[in-house]
Amino acid sequence: LLFGVIQVQAETMGNADNPYLLYTGRWDQSISTQPWVYWIGSSIIANFTGSSISATLSANSTNFLRVIIDGNTPDSEKIEISPGEKTYVLATGLSQSQSTHTVELIKETDAGRLTFYGFALDDNQSLLAPPERPPRTISFYGDSNLAGYSLESEQNQSDQSLRGSYYTYAGITARMFDAEYENISRSGATLRSMNNAFDRIDYWSRDPAWDFTNFMPDVVVVNLGANDVGRPKARIKSYYHAFLDDLRAAYPGAHIMLFNGWGWDYDEPANYIHEVIAERSDENMSWDVFPWIFEQWHGCEYDHAGMAQVLAEHLQSVLGWEPVNSDVMSGLGIMGGIANGGF
Repeated sequence: LLFGVIQVQAETMGNADNPYLLYTGRWDQSISTQPWVYWIGSSIIANFTGSSISATLSANSTNFLRVIIDGNTPDSEKIEISPGEKTYVLATGLSQSQSTHTVELIKETDAGRLTFYGFALDDNQSLLAPPERPPRTISFYGDSNLAGYSLESEQNQSDQSLRGSYYTYAGITARMFDAEYENISRSGATLRSMNNAFDRIDYWSRDPAWDFTNFMPDVVVVNLGANDVGRPKARIKSYYHAFLDDLRAAYPGAHIMLFNGWGWDYDEPANYIHEVIAERSDENMSWDVFPWIFEQWHGCEYDHAGMAQVLAEHLQSVLGWEPVNSDVMSGLGIMGGIANGGF
């Protein structure tokens, strides 16, 4: 595999409006040949023939994309997408004996718009019919932890290159249940700020608004409240109720749950989200708490694998979904064991 950038425009064989491209997440496709996306975890998946593939992209600020070729996640890499339209080499020297290859691009940063123009393939090669969409769907709403802040750092470092979505508990849980997901998370988000932005394609702009009929999840997971610590409990609870009112209106048939962890303060929403749910009288809502003391740091991949395990067990109990094992090692002590942060 070879990752790099070509400074000249390449001939695009798989235009962005090609029906064989599988988009996930909140893409604005009003200009079908130049779709753009803001939210982390959004992706493009394509099957193709040939030994190499490139993509033409632009960004309004530095972004990072994870590139997965033929499902080989251990050897996947993140590439930096800089402002301005450029063509990036995603893979070269792929096996000619393998008739079909797959490329997946995942937006790993929680800021900035990314625009996709298309793929470039070998001469006389083409895109093939995409894989089928997964049978289940999950929407996540969160702040910096779910937005993958310092995901690849055990020292809580915040550089954009260390952030991600694929290995957050949103991505891990989705793969455990073979689910398509969207990760509507933003570093610094409060309950009210996310309530104001949850129906947007771009966190910073009301226009265009997101059409919820484009993605109707089976489950909605809300991991918010840490940035509201310090406000009175009654006010925070009122923010939860306002957001849950709007979520229920947008997702009338979804199971909605609050999922929080401890660590930012002694008096925080994780202590009383059960009260919020009890006050709803909505049998299709639930709550759970991740038993991990983060202090005032964010989770890394091993922490997120632990959160995914707790969340998967909760969804199994309330929905009957059967998870497969996580593809990331968990640092959470299971069955009475003790692990980092578990005491």
